[in-house]
Amino acid sequence: MKKREKLSAYIKANRRGCREAELEVSAGWTAKTKVHRNKKKYDRKDRSWRNNSGLLIYMRLIFCLRIRLLETFIPQKVS
Repeated sequence: MKKREKLSAYIKANRRGCREAELEVSAGWTAKTKVHRNKKKYDRKDRSWRNNSGLLIYMRLIFCLRIRLLETFIPQKVS
């Protein structure tokens, strides 16, 4: 048991030392267990809104213009 405890303590101290040395060299803290997403692999999140942002602006513009056209052709009640 003592050999295993010494080994785990050694690994823990080595990791801590490497981490502190890395923090001294780098500008700041960086995540060690960060998820890397593959662009080609399928994930369930829909990222098409980035590609269609121009389309959304165009559709909103058309919608606003239609409302204004309808307002001009609908007779207003005179009070």
